[in-house]
Amino acid sequence: MRDFELLRAESNGIVERFDGTVRDETDNNCGNNHLQAEAIIAKLMQLYNEERLHATLGYMTPATWQCGQPNGVGDERARRIAAARAHRRTTNQQRFTEAD
Repeated sequence: MRDFELLRAESNGIVERFDGTVRDETDNNCGNNHLQAEAIIAKLMQLYNEERLHATLGYMTPATWQCGQPNGVGDERARRIAAARAHRRTTNQQRFTEAD
């Protein structure tokens, strides 16, 4: 019985968090009827899951994380950051050299 109660409490927490996110992101305005609310929430879910980067997921979208691609995305991001740093370093060294 305890496992069921724990699962129920966790599920309730997930639902409460979702409700809070919907309220925050829509300024508590979900349209004038059920169809408008459904469309607004569907758009919010698409944005939240497929476009919005989440800090707890290493600045990836939940869709990317769920599809099993976090390592590839993380590796690519690290490669791009290293390349950008190297480019900035070279550019700054050239500026410093030209200033002399």
